[in-house]
Amino acid sequence: MTSLSASRLHDIVIAGAGPVGLFLACELALAKLDVLVLERDDSPEAPLKAPPLGTGVLVDFDGSEALRQAMAPWSDRIRCVASRARDASGLAALMVRPDGFVAWASDTAPAAGDVEAAATRWFGAPGSVAR
Repeated sequence: MTSLSASRLHDIVIAGAGPVGLFLACELALAKLDVLVLERDDSPEAPLKAPPLGTGVLVDFDGSEALRQAMAPWSDRIRCVASRARDASGLAALMVRPDGFVAWASDTAPAAGDVEAAATRWFGAPGSVAR
């Protein structure tokens, strides 16, 4: 085990070398902060960073099988992450665009068609080619 005195410390650690992570790292470096960017994918061509927009994420805090199935037609553009621990903010689920903005959120189980409408608005119709 390495002691803290012998290890290199950074001002900021960013998880993810996608467009938002790299932009943030550049901005922080310009502000003279020591930044470390961590990336789990071996290649910059990884699906989460694919052009033109990358991939969105649906975070399901209730672990809803129905919500996961509703997102299946967008599996090439939206990654689903499920948990059985409701978010501290009281959200049941939220969808995050590749640029880091929240595209959709719900504090209850979503009504039929709600999450599908948000997915279509931000990521295109199921089966369509992303532009």
